[in-house]
Parts: sequence; C-alpha cells; structure tokens
Amino acid sequence: MIQNSGRIISKQFTRSEIYELVLELPELARVAQPGHFLHLLIGETPGVMLRRPLSLAGVEGHQVRLLVRRVGAGTQALAQVSADTRMDALGPLEPDEMAPIFI
Repeated sequence: MIQNSGRIISKQFTRSEIYELVLELPELARVAQPGHFLHLLIGETPGVMLRRPLSLAGVEGHQVRLLVRRVGAGTQALAQVSADTRMDALGPLEPDEMAPIFI
C-alpha cells in the first residue's frame, strides 16, 4: 500500500449527485488498476474524520479517475473541493483487501 499526496486535476458533475474526479497521484497510479480502491482523506471537514474508500474508474499516466456519488457527509464534502486542492490517498487495495482501516 502506498500513501500518496497529489492534487485534483479536474472535477466534473455528470449528474446532480454523481461527479468525476481526476487526481494526480503518480506513485499510486504506477501500480493501480481500475477496480482497485483507494482511501481518500477529505481534509479538515467537520464531521468527516475517516478516509473514504473509493473505487478507481480509470488510470492514465500519473492520474487516477474516480466516479463518486454523493450519498453522505464525506462524499458531499468531497463534491465541494475545488481543482488544485491537495489530497492524501492510501492504496491501491484490491476488493478482497477492503477490511476496515483505522487511522
């Protein structure tokens, strides 16, 4: 598992509750594949203390692509984050490795 800090390259809403995030995470992107998971730290958001597990929709070069649906406080807070914001990620994890991670 790799801890990688990178920035949001783009955020685009595909529907009102679904958005696509493209993050520049070079070390993680080197070994990640679509279907793997990463644990994303949302940041200094009240009520959102733990990382959120998100599945990778795609990997290209140094970038990973996520499709996220707003369903709770964490994904709602992530929807408010703007491009160029730095994020911290842990991963990649395969689906069978998705045991709870306590930080």
